[in-house]
Amino acid sequence: MPLPLDLHGIPELRVMRQLAEALVYEGLVDCAVSQGGGKSRFEWRCDGGAIRCEGSIGAFGRVRVVAETIERGCDDQWRPATLGDLLASIDTCRERRAQLTSELDRTLDFSAWNERNLRPRPRRDLPFAQLDSAIDEGHPYHPCFKARTGFDYADHAAYGPEAGNAFQLAWLAVAPERLHSAFPTDEQAFWMHELGAETYALLNERRARLGDNARRFGLMPLHPWQWKALQGSELSRWLAEGSAGFLGPAGDRYTASQSVRTLFNRDQPRRANLKLPMNLVNSSAKRIIEPHSVCSAPSISRWLKDIVASDPLFEARYPLTILGEYAGTIADREGPLAGQIAAIWREEVTGSLKPGETAVPLNALMVLE
Repeated sequence: MPLPLDLHGIPELRVMRQLAEALVYEGLVDCAVSQGGGKSRFEWRCDGGAIRCEGSIGAFGRVRVVAETIERGCDDQWRPATLGDLLASIDTCRERRAQLTSELDRTLDFSAWNERNLRPRPRRDLPFAQLDSAIDEGHPYHPCFKARTGFDYADHAAYGPEAGNAFQLAWLAVAPERLHSAFPTDEQAFWMHELGAETYALLNERRARLGDNARRFGLMPLHPWQWKALQGSELSRWLAEGSAGFLGPAGDRYTASQSVRTLFNRDQPRRANLKLPMNLVNSSAKRIIEPHSVCSAPSISRWLKDIVASDPLFEARYPLTILGEYAGTIADREGPLAGQIAAIWREEVTGSLKPGETAVPLNALMVLE
């Protein structure tokens, strides 16, 4: 679906609009701003000419541009601007311009794929997890709102939230000296609770096949795309030397949330949301997990919950629910794979609802059907 300011089926205009807004708001161009007729006009120099557009300045100085007004001028001759014109107006090195161009191109590619392959459907009455995945508008400010650098079209279809496809996790067995974990119970009880007896027994059986030494290894879930992305990395050396073993796919199926790396359990929706790192660049950020955050997340969640529980106003007048991140595990916390093999378990939202309540993602409030 397009955002309220955008035309359906023309992702190029949205990318240009958000890029122009970001250039002005972030001060990346020396922009002259004038007012008149209830509009704001923006103009800045560009490679021997100028770029101009119209829009408004909203709360917190946020710039809003009307995409159809973005023009490139030279010698008083104006024409509709191109994405290349906007990129040429940025004072940066060749490498960074090339990286930004690549991310913008991927955003256009995947937006066009969505337009070709996804049929619009009513979303108002979807349950929380399905609604979250169905909000396909992407980041309303960042121009690279669907770059997903590292995905090809098959990955986008299989692991992106828009298509809603479900997949099993890949599993590793990892030597305990390479692991740091923060579980709420002893390890066996934790995995039994999270996986169920059948899947836990299956993974134990596969782990035993790796040899007697592997019986002491810890379990580690891995996004199936990440398993593919880590081929040829330090993980390959672990596998070759026997300090890790691949256990294959197993267990419940998951679907991607809007963030791509946080997953909803499709088969058992009341089970935890699972946050897994991906060597994927989206909105110009690599979607791994900060190593320091994995084992500290449960402690911070408990601290926040204690604060809420100790203040009766949060129960009576200002109801507030914290979805706790109650467990985390990470491999190679300070090594070359830091942040690339890890997992954080977060409480899913419907289990905290009171009778008569429903939940929606906050950004659903600004989406139009």
